[in-house]
Amino acid sequence: MITHFRHLRETPALKTALLIFGLAILIYANTLGHGFVFDDQAVLNNNTYVKQGVDGLPEIFTTGSWYGYNPDRNLHIYRPLQLAVLAIQYEFFGLNGLIKINRSFQIKPNELRYLMNVVMITINIIIFRLLLAELLWV
Repeated sequence: MITHFRHLRETPALKTALLIFGLAILIYANTLGHGFVFDDQAVLNNNTYVKQGVDGLPEIFTTGSWYGYNPDRNLHIYRPLQLAVLAIQYEFFGLNGLIKINRSFQIKPNELRYLMNVVMITINIIIFRLLLAELLWV
């Protein structure tokens, strides 16, 4: 599979993908300092399954997205990958406090979540663009 995509290194598709990645980082860079908003209470702060970390993954994949927040208010929304990523992040980084990389560099968990989400979104965009280039020869 890797050898099949080897020729993409010299194509405009890779340059376009890197441009998309750079633009996404620039566009979303201002969100790194923002706090939790809108549905973060339901999907992160007060979601029982997300706060269980990786132990909550079975329930995340077998119930609706809001079920861990309020079982009586099941909105029949099923977004397990979003909650699974948040549960894994919660397992490693918790909800509050600082993550100290070294003495001079600290990052808040919500800033790390924003950064990780931007990186994951841009990776998906890049994969999609490379697949389009391969399938459509553009």
